[in-house]
Amino acid sequence: MATEAYNFFAGFEWAIPSAFVDAIGACQFSRGDTLYSSSIAYREWNKEFYEKARGLYAIKILSPEAKPAPPSPSLFGNNWDTQAEVEVYKIGEQEGAKCFITTQGRIYSLLWRGDRSILNAATSAPLVPHQAGYLLKALKDIKSAISQLIMEKVSDARYFFALPHDVCSQLLEGKYQKLVYGLQRTHNVSVMDVSVATLPVPEASRIAPTVSLKLFVFRHDDESAIRESLKGLLYIQAVDKKSNTDKFRLNAHGLFAAV
Repeated sequence: MATEAYNFFAGFEWAIPSAFVDAIGACQFSRGDTLYSSSIAYREWNKEFYEKARGLYAIKILSPEAKPAPPSPSLFGNNWDTQAEVEVYKIGEQEGAKCFITTQGRIYSLLWRGDRSILNAATSAPLVPHQAGYLLKALKDIKSAISQLIMEKVSDARYFFALPHDVCSQLLEGKYQKLVYGLQRTHNVSVMDVSVATLPVPEASRIAPTVSLKLFVFRHDDESAIRESLKGLLYIQAVDKKSNTDKFRLNAHGLFAAV
């Protein structure tokens, strides 16, 4: 299959096809999973390929057997130190393969950072990456930086809503799609995708590469109308609601503020 037929995760040193979304989101790689250090390996392995593939690496998961459960931040953290067995080899030189008893987190770190030595248990254990919830807690402190980024792109912006996003999270992707569809129908809004690397967040380099910030930038709209729209799109009322108390908190989803 041609490389162009694949979509790859951004932010990883190795080439990770989007089909591995559950494995990446749950930090749970399974027997038979095979990944490569370059996207050119996801094509026909013909003579031309082998001429270009010198020095490229592959990792094959030997255990565990289980396939990943639907991703969640808690599952990701629970799986981080779980044992796994892998085989690493240069493409075209399988006879020189090395086997490692390692962890799921070390496999993830190799794919993210590109350092094969991290698979060895003798090296320092990698820290669990921060998830989207970490970025959510940091938003209030970086409000001015967000405003500056917005003004560089949308000079007449008045308000914004910042939504932490993770491409591996069905929940966050669902929120994002609801907001894109709903807000663009009713408001003069621009949508921006911001890399965490451009934000002054503490320990930004430790935030998972699947996490980013989605910005909904409003121009000439009424603040209360925007808040009501956001609530209507994000609020899910409990089926067995026993109280008439409004428990919706916009800041539980993201940051709404004036630019």
